Amino acid sequence: MTDRSDGLPLRRTNPRPAGLFERDPGRDTYASPDLFTNYADFYARAAAAAKTAYRASRAQQDGDFKRYVAELRVACDSCHGLYLKSDQ
Repeated sequence: MTDRSDGLPLRRTNPRPAGLFERDPGRDTYASPDLFTNYADFYARAAAAAKTAYRASRAQQDGDFKRYVAELRVACDSCHGLYLKSDQ
């Protein structure tokens, strides 16, 4: 049986990593439980990072772009440090 109009099985044209569907997204997450107890902080950090990313996307000068990207990296790394499970 084929899954595509060209006759090739989908599994040959769209390989997926082993274990991709072993996690239950409704019950398992990469987020630390701290995210759910400190959601206001997480949301504020995410909103600030989104604004920084937007400013980077609108930068007219190389120096401005580089500064915003550096700020974004710090924002992402600090949030991931706080709210990403450490055993992942």
